[in-house]
Amino acid sequence: MNFAGILVALMLVPLCSGGICDEGPPGKFCEPNLTGYHDCVYNPKTGKVEDHVYECPPKTRCTCMGIPCQTSNPCGNYTLPPVWPQDYTADFNTIDKICSPAGCHTTYSRFAMWRDTVNRKYRQDNTIAPHDPAYEYFIVLANKQSTYDLYHVIPSATRCTKSIISTFPKKITDIGTFFKYDGTEEVTGIITKRWLWKSGGRNSGIPINTYIWNSYSGKPLQFRMELPGSQMSKTSRNFQAYAGTFVPGTPDQEVFVLPNYCEGGQQQFDVGEFEEFQFFKPE
Repeated sequence: MNFAGILVALMLVPLCSGGICDEGPPGKFCEPNLTGYHDCVYNPKTGKVEDHVYECPPKTRCTCMGIPCQTSNPCGNYTLPPVWPQDYTADFNTIDKICSPAGCHTTYSRFAMWRDTVNRKYRQDNTIAPHDPAYEYFIVLANKQSTYDLYHVIPSATRCTKSIISTFPKKITDIGTFFKYDGTEEVTGIITKRWLWKSGGRNSGIPINTYIWNSYSGKPLQFRMELPGSQMSKTSRNFQAYAGTFVPGTPDQEVFVLPNYCEGGQQQFDVGEFEEFQFFKPE
């Protein structure tokens, strides 16, 4: 075997029903955890596709992401992406375009966030078009019951409602450790590191979904998601988020001050109205 010294063969067995080799034509495909790969090989003697599984050498991993490999040796070196800070002041402008046979719909939004894990405070401002109300914000403050008071403020209606949540809002989604370093890319005049993940394409009926992060100095600058849609759904989605601001560190405490009309008894509101801003995770 000419892979000796490069790869370690773990198994060399016929494909079991329901395995990755059943899902499409022969080829090489990464393990979900990228520690190795499947080599789906047609055996003319048996008329079956066999699943040969290989483990990548130490300090390497499968580099084909979640799509069919285009190389004879899928294992290679890798670089892990940065991990976002826990505390920050940030705002993201987003464009979310969804197209179907019925037409296209685009939503333009701005999300501003202040996250303070030291003082257990969080604020998120939502500006969404089209949406009613167009602008609203949420403030989370620790209480004495080991839970959190969640305030929903709508300035245009001078309205403040309150609810209780049990967990502190999560930070924005980190780049998945499985993302592949894809060189540098200039974004709005800034040279960034580009991180890429692709999934799908196992057969002609499965589209290839693309996810791209751009980071600089350990901070997020841009996230893009391109979902072309399957032949059956015929619904595509293109999402882009750009960080106008991302400043690590404890935010200014003034942003957590509630308006006067939040004093006294507040009407309870459905916690489901609050959805902390997160980026989409690859499917």
